[in-house]
Amino acid sequence: MSQNRKKKSSNRGNPRRSSNNRPLGGGGPPPGSGSEGNRRSDSQDRTRQISTIIAVIMLVAIILPVLVGACFYRDTGAAPYDWAHPAEQVPSANSNYDNARFLRRDTAETAPTASLPAPQLSLGDNQFYVGETGHYIVNGFLTFWRNRGGQVAFGNPLSEEFQQNGRTVQLFEYALFEYHPEVKNTSNEVQLGFLGRQLAEERGLKFNSAPVPATSSPAITYFSETAHSLGGLFKPFWEKNSGLALLGFPISEELPVTADDDNTVVQYFERGRLEQVKDGQGQKVVFSAAGELLLEAKGWQRPTRFNLELDIEGNEIWQGRTLALRLFNQGWNWVPQKLQGSVGKDALRFIQAGSVYKAFEAFAPNLDPKAYPLNVLFYDPAGRPRQISRSIQVTIFDFALQRLTIPDEKSALLDASADDYDTRILAPVYSTFTPQILWSGKWGWPVVGQLTTEFGQGRIYNDRPQDPNYYHGGLDLAQSEGAAVLAPAAGKVLYTGELKARGNAVAVDHGMGVISFYYHLSAISSKVGQEVKVGDLLGKVGTTGRSDGPHLHWEVRVNGVPTDPRTFQKIDLSN
Repeated sequence: MSQNRKKKSSNRGNPRRSSNNRPLGGGGPPPGSGSEGNRRSDSQDRTRQISTIIAVIMLVAIILPVLVGACFYRDTGAAPYDWAHPAEQVPSANSNYDNARFLRRDTAETAPTASLPAPQLSLGDNQFYVGETGHYIVNGFLTFWRNRGGQVAFGNPLSEEFQQNGRTVQLFEYALFEYHPEVKNTSNEVQLGFLGRQLAEERGLKFNSAPVPATSSPAITYFSETAHSLGGLFKPFWEKNSGLALLGFPISEELPVTADDDNTVVQYFERGRLEQVKDGQGQKVVFSAAGELLLEAKGWQRPTRFNLELDIEGNEIWQGRTLALRLFNQGWNWVPQKLQGSVGKDALRFIQAGSVYKAFEAFAPNLDPKAYPLNVLFYDPAGRPRQISRSIQVTIFDFALQRLTIPDEKSALLDASADDYDTRILAPVYSTFTPQILWSGKWGWPVVGQLTTEFGQGRIYNDRPQDPNYYHGGLDLAQSEGAAVLAPAAGKVLYTGELKARGNAVAVDHGMGVISFYYHLSAISSKVGQEVKVGDLLGKVGTTGRSDGPHLHWEVRVNGVPTDPRTFQKIDLSN
């Protein structure tokens, strides 16, 4: 934690002077004058001389620092803190962080809320750079942020650490962190500040007390501490999210607000604000970006924001699934420069769709279940590097094992050479990347039939030893021979032909490295280069290739990696 900033000395006046014109050593008649009784002895004279010397030394000690400060003081032109009204003062841009644990020193050119470039070197465990807003979280604040809910509970930082009301603080989207050195090395060393109260004060809001309810109700809680009630949708959300510790007591009743022609309701709390927003199923409660609102109310510079959206919950994904990334800037009409990214050792391939940049990453069914670093790097308009970092936890999925019997007349297809042949033919198809999305909406089914083999299953053919690296790369859908196989999403036919293990095959390019495959067909009803829409005929169900009966093997690959096709049915990855 940084040390408090040091204020420059304001003692620029003259040195302290004596109250009269006599020498500082005292006055009185000179030796030898007056009566004999007034003469001092030699010892008294020496005592007087010593006292004079001591007084002069003390006076020099007082005057010298003031003179030196006056000589070296330089006015930087920035307003210092107004200690009489600290809550209304913009943090000084001249303050220096002298603690060796700090990453930087503020200068007159960088305000606490201005975005900073990404670090040139890797950071330690006690330092974290948040590229979405271009700010660092370090030491005690970082520990508190990580342990108490992180981005979900507090949002991203909107400033560096700065001084407010004599304390080191840091502003986040949903909260204000405070450092309390008086309880250092305890669980209360970092506390949440009264962000909700500050915001209400800056906006000039004064809330009337609510009357005490005449009767008690489990649906409403009245807090005598602040004379306000909590009920409706806000009450269960407050209780579920450690309300008293995270938000404090309510300081207002529910307030109707009209913004962007979309009516909503908000409620202020000591440490934040909640709001009701519309979603596809009605109203839901979310944390208000009270930190953003405070920046606006104070007129502070906003950080240059970027948002990185992932279509997964809690940065966790199963083996065999596909991750969609969306990068967009908020409130700015410029694009990131030299955009690149990676997940583990795999490079991400972004495309631009309006103001949004998209990329897909598939995780193979046999991928090691562990955490993989996700990094997105780019340059902002000022030429500063920005970096957004995540950790994607791949979790193990329990894929089943299937035993199949292949007829003798097809047993030759069990040889690995059949798979090797198919792989060589399909290699250029796997690596195809069309830099646009050719479909829209959720996918449908290519055929309606019984699911006989799951995605990712292991297989044992004719009781032969199992290949530990083998997994079923798609879904097997049983249907009568000759049944229509239809395009589940729009795209362009990329391949048609006869393979050995896979039989008659069709491949459709949907853009962004997403390719769908249809195997074991009895007939091919489409041709390469043909643009297809949902429901167009691709071929007919069959049992060609390595097959024990009429069915469709439906496979989807993302950048060459097999993924569960149902991912594209459950989530609209085109938007």
